[in-house]
Amino acid sequence: MNNLKAKQLFHNDHPEQANSKPYVKALIILQAKAQVYYSILANTKVIWTDAIPTGATDGVYVYLNKDFFRGLASDSQRAFLLAHEVAHIVLRHPQRGKAFLDRGFFRQVGSKTISYCPKMFNKAADYVINADLIKHDLEFIPDGLLDSDISRDELVDDVYMGLVNDNDDQPPNLKRTMTMTIKMITLAVAVVAMVTHILMALAMMISNQRIKMILISLATMTVRLTTHLILWRTRLARA
Repeated sequence: MNNLKAKQLFHNDHPEQANSKPYVKALIILQAKAQVYYSILANTKVIWTDAIPTGATDGVYVYLNKDFFRGLASDSQRAFLLAHEVAHIVLRHPQRGKAFLDRGFFRQVGSKTISYCPKMFNKAADYVINADLIKHDLEFIPDGLLDSDISRDELVDDVYMGLVNDNDDQPPNLKRTMTMTIKMITLAVAVVAMVTHILMALAMMISNQRIKMILISLATMTVRLTTHLILWRTRLARA
């Protein structure tokens, strides 16, 4: 990947992260569970930058926010993030998005011109990529996009058209209500995830086996609740 002539968008603010334990552990998991993605990442320059909030790619470089990466709940989630950005490179989403922008539209369907929305195209790509990564047994990041009706085998263009059609069918007031509901569910996911981590931390600290098992049981329930909230949010986002 590095032999491609492309301008690096952001400065590498934290190059030492390339040798950090969280990154190395994530690479080990990625190599074990998704070798193709690992091989591509090994030939891709990773830039640790404060200029973006999470992770991104321009199709040549992978950009990661150090605090977001290290703040993820597990090494498997960190491996998920790495694979997610590599998948965008593999499927050439940045290059295809630029092509759509340059020509001024996404697709011509009969006499109707389908406009191109970069945010919606990235959303469609995320649905397909995340479905694929879950099949690789990588741990899903709760704030990501996931839909049980969208599989890893679907074309991103078809998912995009589905999102466009769904969006066209919604009246403005409903769209605003849905947006507010999705934001509230996202907040709930964050709160429940925090409660889960607290319960597990307490379970590790307490020696009383009965109390420990109660805490672990409660943590398991909150994990299930998080999963249901994420699926509900995803369905609302597509509705």
